[in-house]
Amino acid sequence: MIVAFHSFKGGVGRSFALANVALTMARRGRRVLVVDFDLMAPGLEQYLCDDSRRRQVRSSPGLLDLIMAYERATTNLEENRRAEFKNWRSYVCSLAITTGSRLDLMTCGSRENFEQYAQSAARFDAKRFFETHDGERFFAWLTTQWLAGEVGYDIVLLDSPSGFDDLVEIATCQLADVVVLMSALNLRNIDLARERLYHFHSDAVHHKRCGRPLQTIVVPANVDRTERMEVEYALTQLRETVGDFAAPLKLVEKGFDITQVAVPYVRQFAYFSDFLDADRPVDPDFAAAIDRLSDSLLLLEEPCEIEASDEPFEDFPRLLRRPLTVFLCHAREDKPAARRLHQLLSRDGFKPWLDDIDLLPGQDWKTEIAKAVRGSDVVVVCLSQTSIQKDGFVQREIGYALDRAEEKPPGRLYIVPARLHACEVPERLGRWQWVDLFEADGHQRLVAGLEAAVQSAG
Repeated sequence: MIVAFHSFKGGVGRSFALANVALTMARRGRRVLVVDFDLMAPGLEQYLCDDSRRRQVRSSPGLLDLIMAYERATTNLEENRRAEFKNWRSYVCSLAITTGSRLDLMTCGSRENFEQYAQSAARFDAKRFFETHDGERFFAWLTTQWLAGEVGYDIVLLDSPSGFDDLVEIATCQLADVVVLMSALNLRNIDLARERLYHFHSDAVHHKRCGRPLQTIVVPANVDRTERMEVEYALTQLRETVGDFAAPLKLVEKGFDITQVAVPYVRQFAYFSDFLDADRPVDPDFAAAIDRLSDSLLLLEEPCEIEASDEPFEDFPRLLRRPLTVFLCHAREDKPAARRLHQLLSRDGFKPWLDDIDLLPGQDWKTEIAKAVRGSDVVVVCLSQTSIQKDGFVQREIGYALDRAEEKPPGRLYIVPARLHACEVPERLGRWQWVDLFEADGHQRLVAGLEAAVQSAG
C-alpha cells in the first residue's frame, strides 16, 4: 500500500507525523519504505537518523538521482544499454531501528554538494519529464518494484510537498492508494482542505487513475489543547466541511472520527523535533494520535498481488531521440497517397515533410524544397507509373536527394524508394532496396527501415 502525506500549507508537522507513523509501523513488523518527494524542501532524514548516520544518508543518492539516471537512459544509447536506474535499491538507505524491524529511506537526493543538488532540483520539470521521457511509465515501473513479491515493502510512505504542483499530483493522484491530508484548524486551512479533497475525488483524477480508487483520511494538526472550546468548534467546522471525505467507509463503519487522529501541538517539538529515539519520553497524547493513525492505515491494508515481473516493461526504457525527418518526394498526381503516408508516419512518431502541408504562404517553394531535401534524415521517393515517366520538378527533387546521398557515410540509410503500386524502379534508384507500400506489410517494412535509419544515425 502506498500512502501520501500531504498538507496544502506548510508548518503543520506533516513530515514529523509521517516519520512517527513509519517508525510505529516498522516496530509492528511491517516492511516500510519512506520516500522524500519534497525536492525543494529536503531533510526527512532529520527525523529518522542520528548524527552518526545523517551525513552519510544525505550524501547517498535518492529520488532525484534515480530520475536523472532514468532520463539519461532515455537519451543516451550507452546509458540505455546499462540502465543503471534499474538497480533502484542502490538509491535506498537502510535504517537500523530495532531488531527485526525494516525501515528504509529514499531521500530526495544526494546533497553532498548542496548547491549542485539545489540547481538540479530547480531545473527538474515534472511536466516535461512526463511528456518527453515517458514519466508515467517510469513511476508505474517504480511502484511495481517497491511493492512486488517477497522482497517488496508492505507500506510505502510518500512525503508530498505542500501546495499543489506536478510533484504533488504525482505523489497523491498517481501513486498513492491513500492520501493523509493534514490540516491546521483555522478557517483558511479548513477551506483549502475541502478544495484538495474535492480534487482528489474528482472525475478527472478518477479518470487519470483508470478507475483505481483513491482513499483519503483527514488529520487535524497542531491542535492546541489549552483552548478546548475553540478547538471543539474548529473540529466541528472541519468535520462538517470535509463530510464523507474525512475517511473511507471501512473506517467509518468501525467508528472512526477525525478527533481520534488529531495531532496535538507539542511545545518541545517546535524546538527539538529531530531524531526519534525509542528511549526518549514522548507526549502521551501525541503518541496516542500516531498509534491511532497507524491503526487506521493498517486497517486499509490489502494483500499485494503485484508480481516482480519485468514483462510489462520488456522494452523499458525506450531510447528517445529527435524525431526522424522524412522528405516525401512524389509526383503531383500521387498527392493523395503522399498525404496518407504523411499521416501514417506522423502517427508513428516520425516528422514527415510534405510541400502542401509544410510550405508557408509567400515562401519560394523551389528554394524551400531544396532546403527540405538537404535537411531531411531520410528521403522517401514515392514511385508510380506516373512519377517515373514524368518530367519536371519531381525529377529535380530526386536529383537533390542523389547528390545528398553521395555526402553520407557508407552504410547510412538515406534514400528509400517506395512503390505505390507495381511499377519499374528507375535505374538511378536501383542501388537501394525498395519497399512496396501496396503490399499488406508494406508500411510496416517502411517503418522498420526508418527505425534502422535512426540506429545508423547513432
